[in-house]
Amino acid sequence: MDPEKGRVTLAGRDLREYRQEDIRRAIAVAGQDSHLFSTAHLDPATASQLIDDVLEANGSRTTLLITHRSEGLERMDEVVTLESGVLA
Repeated sequence: MDPEKGRVTLAGRDLREYRQEDIRRAIAVAGQDSHLFSTAHLDPATASQLIDDVLEANGSRTTLLITHRSEGLERMDEVVTLESGVLA
């Protein structure tokens, strides 16, 4: 399966260069409940409190925060930034 535009990479290497069985062996699925919510309509203080509550409820489980605002980023272990669709 090829993308119509651009390329899909894993560790900087084009995904098409990998054997499918190697990709399957390298990917793990962690079964757990997922929650999706938006803070775009919230004021910064309420958004920050909501993020605090989610992080506390999740405990040691992995939490992925996708945002266009800065609230919560200081509490993340790692921050990845996209600029024009490219990892910065």
